[in-house]
Amino acid sequence: EEARRRATEVIRKHRLAERLLLDVIGLDRRLVHEEACRWEHVMSEQVEERLLTILGDVSTDPFGNPIPEVRAEHPQPAAGEVSADRAVRADREDGVVARVGEPIQADADLIASLEDAG
Repeated sequence: EEARRRATEVIRKHRLAERLLLDVIGLDRRLVHEEACRWEHVMSEQVEERLLTILGDVSTDPFGNPIPEVRAEHPQPAAGEVSADRAVRADREDGVVARVGEPIQADADLIASLEDAG
């Protein structure tokens, strides 16, 4: 239970850092994930609290992933969401990318391609 709590703290700090870097600082979206990886382990609770105040009512990171609440359990997928591989296997011709997972966030070229695609 302690490990899950700590992991959730790190995820929350990472996703708040991504929001700050993109929305406030204006860092290129292709760079925010890597930079947030640097910040997530060194961010104090005081800075996290200030970010929550500065950013306002944000519920997702710039890639659509939920930002865990301060006292929340592990985030659950939203109703109606399916993974990209399930959508492809179902021969879907259209859809909206609601969330981009961590492995893809680290690939700046792929993020640029997704942005270019709209």
